[in-house]
Order: sequence, then structure tokens, then C-alpha cells
Amino acid sequence: MDADGLPPARPLERLTDFLAAKSLVLVMDNCEHLVDAIARLADHLLALAPGVRILATSREPLGITGEALCPVPSLPLPPPAAADDDAGGAPPDPDEALRYASVRLFADRAAAVRPGFTVDTGTVRDVVEICRALDGVPLAIELAAARLRALTPGQVSARLGDRFRLLSAGSRAALPRHRTLRAVVDWSWDLLDDVERTVLRRLSVFAGGATAEAAARVCGLAAPDAPAPDDVLDVITALIDKSLVLADGGADVRYRLLETVRVYAGERLDEAGEAGRVRAEHAACFLDLAERAEPELRRADQLIWVDRLTADRDNLSAALRHAVDARDADTALRLFGALIWFWFMRDMEVEAGGFAMSVHDLAGETPPPGRAEQHLLTTLAARLIGEFTSADASTASLRTIVDRLVQDVPEMPRHPILALARSMHAIFGGDTEAGRRRLRALDDHPDPWVRAVARVVLGHVALTSGTSTPRKSRPPPPVPASGGSATAGAWSARSAA
Repeated sequence: MDADGLPPARPLERLTDFLAAKSLVLVMDNCEHLVDAIARLADHLLALAPGVRILATSREPLGITGEALCPVPSLPLPPPAAADDDAGGAPPDPDEALRYASVRLFADRAAAVRPGFTVDTGTVRDVVEICRALDGVPLAIELAAARLRALTPGQVSARLGDRFRLLSAGSRAALPRHRTLRAVVDWSWDLLDDVERTVLRRLSVFAGGATAEAAARVCGLAAPDAPAPDDVLDVITALIDKSLVLADGGADVRYRLLETVRVYAGERLDEAGEAGRVRAEHAACFLDLAERAEPELRRADQLIWVDRLTADRDNLSAALRHAVDARDADTALRLFGALIWFWFMRDMEVEAGGFAMSVHDLAGETPPPGRAEQHLLTTLAARLIGEFTSADASTASLRTIVDRLVQDVPEMPRHPILALARSMHAIFGGDTEAGRRRLRALDDHPDPWVRAVARVVLGHVALTSGTSTPRKSRPPPPVPASGGSATAGAWSARSAA
């Protein structure tokens, strides 16, 4: 009882009575660690205090009726080309870079710790690389700028591979969870349940984002704290609400992590002892995609499949690198064989050559059982690329390599590059008749694209040599069952023509 003999008012009742007649904005900051309690409080106050509006900051929504979300994105970043050095060595334009808030923030904070610092032609490239590597996250940029007390921008950029060690000296006046980059991510990680942590750390194996199908397969691997594959997207949705996963795209949504979160989650994946298993499943997932796409690259939906492979180019490369690192020659050869046509179509011969050298070194000179064609493709690419890049490369030496390798091509290989190799080698070598003979033999090839290309090449040979190309005889069109002599004569004329 209070002095008047009345029961004491509870805190919620006192707060409600105070706000009931007020017209104001109530700010609730950093609600994520008490989100359920804050949601109940906000819902209660808004119902009984009509003049009150609440501004809540949180890493996930409160989830109450009437809530309007206002996501706060990372700071705008200069485009990737602004940091490239492909245009003759000219650095990015400092004034253009400073149009982006991320670069301006870095410049302001860097000048505070190193008086006189400016973003100029000598520093702009490194500053842009730092801001992009840190995804435009303000706190990360501020921590990076603070390192300019002792390092140059170039030294900071070079050390961001170990960003959690580098960015570990924030303001002493800040809350402990805001003093280092690791503490920031630790705070969010600690608020997750076990299933959310499992999905988040598994998402770290994706490079360039994940489709819903791929995420469900890789993140749904059986484990005590893992969701079923059908439940993975529900967990990802919760992680999106907690600002740890980003959803990009329109009709084809892709899920990705900010680079800092991906690095952190990758460390947690290693700590959990499942990195090898998850990366192997990721490689298997994208091997399936590559092998499914490979024949479609020569069919009516070619452009659709080229776009699909392009969207997952980073994932496909990561899968191939994992296969090489894990000494999985079978997966590496299959992936290379499935992707070489895509690389060829997209003018990615340099990328193909680099992978060819790695896969060939792994597989050695003897093909594993059932992988003769993939091994031959890899050997051909590795030898040719190696010769092209050598100092003493010559047309004669390249010819010698091709002559030797073509002898190993079987008579009727399935892969289109190998299927056409013998005939094209003969034609370019001057043996046109042998080339024609081998092209005609491809009329029985199982791939309709190979059959069509063989006929096109035969036509070109005939045009350039001034000779006709014999075709397999075809039966004349059937004569209609009814009709006068004029109709029958027309059919006869067509047949004769």
C-alpha cells in the first residue's frame, strides 16, 4: 500500500497513464535482444495512447499490426569498375568516388585520425576497394578508417582478408558490442537459435548468392540442429528479418550474405566441423546444374541456360576449386567437361585454361574409369593453354600438340567439341576429303546439334571448293490419295526438283 492506502501502480500502468493524453514520438533503440517483450509493450501502448507514435530500431521487425518497416541499407558504393585498373592504368576519379556516401564517410573518419588525409589519385583506388570489401557497412568503414593512425590505405586494403583481427580498435565510449567488427557480428550471432546458426553458417559456402532450390539442398543436410530441406526457406526468411541475409532479384530471388557476415559464418562452419561435408554437397549441387545445363546450351532454350550458368558463375567456380582442393578428380573432370562449352560461348578461354591446368594436374595422365572424354578435353585445354602462354610458343608446336591429341579422340565421342575435332582437324590440315568423310559419319551422332553443325560445315566446304556434297537419299513425298492428273503432275515435279 502507498501513503494513501492504495495498491502501488505497476510500471506499465504508470507509463500508460502518462502517455495516454500525450502526442509524441517514443524512440525504442536496439530492440533485437528483447524483441518479444518490446513488441508486447509497443502493441499495448499504441492501443491505449492514440497520440503516440513509436520509432523502434532493431535488426528484426517487431511483427505487430500497423508496423511499417523502413530498412536501413548499407551506404552506397562505387561500382566495381571504379576500382578496376583495366583502362590503361588510370586510377578512379576521386571526385566521382566521393559522390558515394561510403567513400565520404571513410574520408571524414580518416581525416579525423590522420589530419590532412584526402581521397586523391594516390589513395582513391585503395579507399574504393576498402569500402566495397566492407559492403558499405558504416561501422566497419569507421573501424577501417581508424586504422589509418598506423597504416596506409593500401596496407588496410591488403589486410582485409583477416578483417576481424584488423578492425578491432573502436571507440572506448561505444557499447562493447560496437567496439570491434567481430563484436558486432557476435552480438547478432548470439541472438540466433541453433537452427538459424546452422543455416547461416552453411550459406557461407555460396559465392554470389543462392537460389531457393540450392539453399534448401545444401542447408538442409541432415544434422541434429539442421532443418529439413522443406523448412530451410522459413529459416532463411527469419534470417532476412534479422538483417543477416539479403534477398536480391525479382521473380528469381537469390539469397546472399554481406561479405563480413559470410567470412564470420565460414569461420563458424569450420568450428562446427562440417565444412568439408557442406562444401562437398555444394559442389555436387552445382555439378548437377552444370550437367543439366550442358546439352541445353545447344537447344532452343540456350539463352535461358546461359543466363542461369552466368548467374551462378561464382558458385560453379567455387565448386570446381573445392573439387581440386579436395583431390576429387571425378567431380573436377565432370565439372570441367560440363562447363567447357559455356566458357567457350562466353569467351572465357582464360578462365577455362586456368581450371584445365589445375584439373589436369590433379587427374594426371591416365583418365579415371568412365571419364575418358572429360580427361581428353582437360588435357587438350591444358596443353594448348600452356603452350599459348609459354615464351617459345609457335604455330608448329601448337600443331604438334593438336596432331598428337586428336589421335586419342574416339570415332564417335558424345561431347560436341570432341565429335567435331577429327573432321575439323583434317579440314584445317588440308585433307578435305577426310574431313568430309568424318563429317558425313556424324549423321548418326546422338546429339542433333552435332548432326546439324556437320551438315553446315559440309555445305561451307562445298561452297568453298566448288563441289557438291552427296546426301543420303530420301524417299519422294507421298502422292495424295485423291486428286486429278494436274495434282499428281505437281507432286512429280517437286520430286524431280
